[in-house]
Amino acid sequence: MKYAKRMKQVILTGIMAVGLAAGLAGLMEPATARADSQGMPSTVGSATNLPSVVIGSTASNQTSVITVRANRGLALSWQFNATNTATATQSLYIYGSVDGTNLATQPLSILSAAANGTNTVTVVTNWSRAALEGYQYLNASTLTNAGAASVTSTNKGLTWTIPNN
Repeated sequence: MKYAKRMKQVILTGIMAVGLAAGLAGLMEPATARADSQGMPSTVGSATNLPSVVIGSTASNQTSVITVRANRGLALSWQFNATNTATATQSLYIYGSVDGTNLATQPLSILSAAANGTNTVTVVTNWSRAALEGYQYLNASTLTNAGAASVTSTNKGLTWTIPNN
């Protein structure tokens, strides 16, 4: 009899412990990593294969692929300068892609700004997740320099930030 009584106590104790744990678990919010209102922390990337120099009156057609995460926006920053006092317009064409290879016929965005001589020009834009919905990739695929042949544009960098939240 002592054995049966002891087993009954062990079973009841176990049931009470499981019930208590389940009750406490319902009161606690699961621990999750959260980002602040600015989307930090974020993943930062940079283009590595855009041309460093674009000669006047030409276009460069090298592609740099940016992976877009589902349900995420993206901020992009492009920097350039001219090698002389020129103020010719420089443009960067961004195309959407669903597979990373086939680009949309029309660009998603054309970033354009006038050069400011040898001073660095920074062009910044961002897209909401709604604006990027359906795209898996963005391709920075064309840089143009509207200046005369003697005006050379120096590409100083293309970086982007994707929020992790």
